[in-house]
Amino acid sequence: MGYFTFSYLLQNALVYGTIFWLRKRADYQPTYRSPAWFLMTLLAIGMQVYLVYGTAVAYPLPGLLAAAVLIATGLPAYFYFRGRKQGQIR
Repeated sequence: MGYFTFSYLLQNALVYGTIFWLRKRADYQPTYRSPAWFLMTLLAIGMQVYLVYGTAVAYPLPGLLAAAVLIATGLPAYFYFRGRKQGQIR
């Protein structure tokens, strides 16, 4: 159970972190802007890091290895569809 939690928490932290990247883009035009976006984003990332730490303590090596395998199994599909989108694969 810990390996699913570990990979899910890592994914969430990356998703929350993209808010900083998106706000720097010139074409970023959200329909709603939160007044405390910076604080809420840091709080969300902090919670994810805290939960990742807790999961790593509960499931040290098996959880980490299982999460790495789980993430790695999706990489071939990612690169395949990324290549199709760019017109490299037909």
